Amino acid sequence: MMVSNKYLNDMFRLLPVAGLVIQPDQERFTIIQVNDAFFGFFDYKQENLVYEDFLNVFKENLILNSNDWKSLFLNIISERVAETTSVLKYKNKWNKDGYLSINLAPILNETEEVDLIMISFLNVSEPEPDQRFHTLIQTVEGIVWEADAQTLEFTFISGQVKSILGFSPDEWLSEKDFWQNHIHAQDREQAVRYCHFQLQDGKNHTFDYRMIHQNGRVVWIKDVVSIIYEGGQPKWLRGLMVDITETKRFSDLELLEKQILELNSQKDFPLEKVLYTYAEGIERVFSGMHCSILQIKDGRMHNWASPSLPKAYVEGIEGLVIGDYVGSCGSAAFLGERVIVNDIANHPKWTDYRELALSNNLHACWSHPIVNSEGGVIATFGIYYKEVKMPDEEELKIIDRSVAILKIILENRLNNDLIRETTLLMTQGQELAQFGNWQWDIASDVITWSDTLFAIYGLNKTAFKPSFERYKKLLHPDDRVNICLIIQNAIESKVDVEFEERIIRPSGELRYVKSWAKIIVNQEGEAIKLIGACLDITESKIIQEKLLASKARLRNLVDAQTNYVIRTDLEGNYTYYNNKYREDFGWFYADNNFLGTNCIDTVLPHHHSRVVEIGERCIERPNSVAPVEVDNVKEGGGIRSILWHFVCLTDSEGEPSEMQCIGIDISELKQAENDLRISNERYEYVNKATNDAIYDWDIVNDDIIWGEGFGRLFGWDNSKGKYPVKKWFARIHPSDLDKTRQSLLNTLDNSGERNWVMDYQFRKINGDYAYVEENSYVIRNEEGEAVRMIGVLRDVTRQKQEEHRLKLMESVVTDTNDSVLIAESDPFDKTKLKIIYVNEAFTKITGYSADEVMGKSPLILSGKNPDIKDFNRMLKAIRNRESLEFETIQYKKNGDYFWVSLSLSPVADEKGISTHWICIGHDVTERLNYIRAIEKQNKKFQEITWMQSHVVRAPLARLMGLVDLIKNYHNSDAERNELLDHILLSATEFDGIIRDISDKSSQLY
Repeated sequence: MMVSNKYLNDMFRLLPVAGLVIQPDQERFTIIQVNDAFFGFFDYKQENLVYEDFLNVFKENLILNSNDWKSLFLNIISERVAETTSVLKYKNKWNKDGYLSINLAPILNETEEVDLIMISFLNVSEPEPDQRFHTLIQTVEGIVWEADAQTLEFTFISGQVKSILGFSPDEWLSEKDFWQNHIHAQDREQAVRYCHFQLQDGKNHTFDYRMIHQNGRVVWIKDVVSIIYEGGQPKWLRGLMVDITETKRFSDLELLEKQILELNSQKDFPLEKVLYTYAEGIERVFSGMHCSILQIKDGRMHNWASPSLPKAYVEGIEGLVIGDYVGSCGSAAFLGERVIVNDIANHPKWTDYRELALSNNLHACWSHPIVNSEGGVIATFGIYYKEVKMPDEEELKIIDRSVAILKIILENRLNNDLIRETTLLMTQGQELAQFGNWQWDIASDVITWSDTLFAIYGLNKTAFKPSFERYKKLLHPDDRVNICLIIQNAIESKVDVEFEERIIRPSGELRYVKSWAKIIVNQEGEAIKLIGACLDITESKIIQEKLLASKARLRNLVDAQTNYVIRTDLEGNYTYYNNKYREDFGWFYADNNFLGTNCIDTVLPHHHSRVVEIGERCIERPNSVAPVEVDNVKEGGGIRSILWHFVCLTDSEGEPSEMQCIGIDISELKQAENDLRISNERYEYVNKATNDAIYDWDIVNDDIIWGEGFGRLFGWDNSKGKYPVKKWFARIHPSDLDKTRQSLLNTLDNSGERNWVMDYQFRKINGDYAYVEENSYVIRNEEGEAVRMIGVLRDVTRQKQEEHRLKLMESVVTDTNDSVLIAESDPFDKTKLKIIYVNEAFTKITGYSADEVMGKSPLILSGKNPDIKDFNRMLKAIRNRESLEFETIQYKKNGDYFWVSLSLSPVADEKGISTHWICIGHDVTERLNYIRAIEKQNKKFQEITWMQSHVVRAPLARLMGLVDLIKNYHNSDAERNELLDHILLSATEFDGIIRDISDKSSQLY
């Protein structure tokens, strides 16, 4: 154990023997320290000695010649043994003759090499030390002693032995083996043996050991020993004992704290064991101290660690409510301040618990609250003694120090628990959103993926170890080079990036991923790590099929052509351009050879500054690729948008010399990206418009926390009070309650179940019931018990209603006796129609099956010689996008003709362009054949006609709208099925109406 340098320096400065310390540098032998007694021998000043050359300083009063001094120094360095000269004559500070002997002692470092040489000048001019010598000894804050080198019997001990060890010098010197007998029993043999060993080697030495104080307590001693020779043999041992008890304790305490912080950093090491080890370690360092660490929870005290307190006492205070008079710990927790009780038997804070403490031989207790960063008391640290005792300054420091360490430990653990919970919520959110994250340590090529990212890539977490090379193999071949370039540019420029990529799962499935990457740099500005996230956007990409096809065509077109390649000097003047560039920009220059002219001329003015800026950036970062979009001139007017990749090339000296630019014409791509941006904005607005009710159910404490969407959907205010599950059950429709409750309980009881999905009706604040679809995730503890559930309620009332209406419409279309035909318009010739649907009534009336007419023109029913008048009327209506109702002759598959009443109606998209036509045909052959009978019942037919034109149109309009949704908007599988259900519902409704019309028609006969 080392004493502080300042303390040892002070000891040396106050030694009664004149001395100085030099370095063993053989060229100078530099003086680094001189004590006060030295100036009683020689007439020198401090500033003229320290850090000066020894031989140069003493050239006027060397005592020995320079060669003798060097010989002594070199011998000390090589032999590492102290030497003492014979008595020498010298001139003192009053220029009078005096006599002295010189002792040279090596001070060794940890590797047993000479680190310093201490030179002592012993005045032998006077036979006895004067009073000043004794006074100086008594001022030394340590025990100065002398002993026989052969017997280890002490011949002198300074008076400081009384203050340090409690014995008088007479008591010490009266017993021959006093020193050996008062060394701690566990250190005695080793200390004496070490001293003899060093004496045999002739080495000055320093060692630590424990001695027993007169009152029985342990005192740590550092003993600095010098060997004094006479006649070449060790004669005396002279030394200085320094009390290092406090330093030793704090060193042991530092070692304990390091151990405890290392244990606490192990996430699986129990907190109770960390606290127990810490309290037990403090008790080892401070004998007689009994430590207690109590947790404060819900206003009560709970034992965390009390290694040496009696079990009966620990059990007696367990669960006590904190208060101003609940012992030292209860009061400290209640008041939030330190409480010192030196005598439990007579202190008012222990009135109600005095007998419990005294019966367990506890007589003093000091306690300090442990307060978290938010100001709340989370624990107390108590120290008990089995005697009446007030803390000294050292013990108060220990309390403050221990409380600081405990605060770090406890807050660290609490924060770690919070982080684990937050991480779990983030993981669940990522799973629901298909949002994964990753990290890449660039130097070690160690990559970590979240579980969701493995799911996005369709990979098994245990079978696949991520690395950059393996990641590249998962990229679509067409994207691989570009993605690698993006990542490399990000690393080189230290700029965060965002990009889209295509990946191929092991199953061969293609997925689209949007990725973000953030660059982490070290203190030198070097990129050392990338962290990022990936979002699976495959479903949203399906919406953009036409745009992607356009981009693919554009890419193929670009690939088939030669890109623009130019080179310029650092001022932007052409030094090279390829044929493609000359073909597209040669027209701009008067001379077909435009080398030497400036490339900025072909850039439109609003992008001049952009080109200059990117050029300057490239010159600052040579050999780094910098992409930039630039608007260039175009022959015949307009703008040619080009994506340029600038790179500054260097010469053999590494200096910037030339600029190389490679460009791709992206004019069409820019337009496509603008269309994509509009589509994405539409998607984001739709997403913001949705409202879901998110909840977090603490099953253990039976409390549900709802998100804001709950109030928006159902109107309930849940900001006040607790929300138990029975309150949720009470708002479920009675017809759904039993099955919902039973399904939930079955899921919670099954330890293997993690997800719960349920449809039911939930009551709003206005008394109405909404159809909801619930998806939830169950969190379980290590025993598999459900402790928490996180979920989402989605209002599907409108979907349910639409499903019902679609079923009605589907029944109308399917079951009607009139033929229903839906045809698709040709986008380039709106008069050309293609049949995409016919109902069963169509087949019954015409004899054609659906497969026979699908994809053909409706004119197939007009026969070989259609009525020109009727044909022109229909063609005019189609051109003008007008509805048409008329009667005409059509032909069946077998060639028979029949009269039909046709209703032809256009279906337009959001731009008003007719995309489909719906034709409803009613066989009126019998009516025309028996016109007279029909006229008699004209009133009935008018009623039927009214129903056809009004009642039928409502479900038919819904059907057309749903067909439009399927045709013109991207839908997920679930949404497509839902729309089809709505079509079925509307068709059913349509069928009912047609049946009603049919029933009324049957009344005519």
